[in-house]
Amino acid sequence: MSKLSKKEKDYLINLHTKAIRNHDRYVETARVFEEYAKTRELDADALYCLGNLYEHMVYGPQGKRISRKIVPLKRLSDKSLRNITMAKKLFLAALKKDPKHIDGLRGMGKYYRDIGEYKKSLSYFKKAYKLGNKDTSDIAGMYGRLRDKKEELRWYRKGVEENPDSLLAAFNYLVSANKLHRKEMKKYAEFLEKNFQRGFGHLQPERFSKLINMINDEINWTLRKPEV
Repeated sequence: MSKLSKKEKDYLINLHTKAIRNHDRYVETARVFEEYAKTRELDADALYCLGNLYEHMVYGPQGKRISRKIVPLKRLSDKSLRNITMAKKLFLAALKKDPKHIDGLRGMGKYYRDIGEYKKSLSYFKKAYKLGNKDTSDIAGMYGRLRDKKEELRWYRKGVEENPDSLLAAFNYLVSANKLHRKEMKKYAEFLEKNFQRGFGHLQPERFSKLINMINDEINWTLRKPEV
């Protein structure tokens, strides 16, 4: 069986990206991957993408996710159980191809997250982080579900400190800090003043201005709240 050409791989990954971004067509996109797999050997990246599509099929009808409600395996429908089992199989196949495959590790983290085994999920997300994954929100989210708010906030803060140009990291930290008290928000406001413009200087001026105003409004509103 021959390997995927670069053109074929780029085509499949682009299909996967569109399906995940639009929260739709998971089933149809997975079928395209599987047709290729009949005559081509899928590499770790393609195996992860296919597993990710199956993981997204689990909680919504017609392969379209509606929510992230955690459901124990024993309570899943037969169809959802087949999908999540297939996702796990494909993530493990990606890791067999490449034991240091960051997305494969994240896939296993998502699998254990989706079935409520948060400590196992956390171990996979931390392995991915140690190998170079820059998104700390996976780890922070697991600490949140484990009710360790201190570690949750610390990992969201690491995301901003290590990736000052990441809008998502900034908002994740803002939302997490918003759950605590004004002292933490003051620290965040100071961080914005020192580092935010450096990270977002590449944005168009008008977009940058709106972003800063929006975040400052949120900070000001939070600081006006009573101490908790």
